[in-house]
Amino acid sequence: MCPDIEIVNGWFEQMLDEAIQETEAAMSNEHIWELAYEGDEAPNPHSQNLANLKRYKELLQAVKRDCMI
Repeated sequence: MCPDIEIVNGWFEQMLDEAIQETEAAMSNEHIWELAYEGDEAPNPHSQNLANLKRYKELLQAVKRDCMI
């Protein structure tokens, strides 16, 4: 039996959309922490977290754009 490509793509797209939304929420939180950071550590660790999350979001979006069946 062959898989139903529309259903599989729907599941895959939903999974990626949820991951993108969670990443955007994490980015929003990290931005707040970045603005409030008063530590001595340089560079601001929240800035690094934001850079990492931004790249992760870009990768998720690329997978969504390029990997549908």
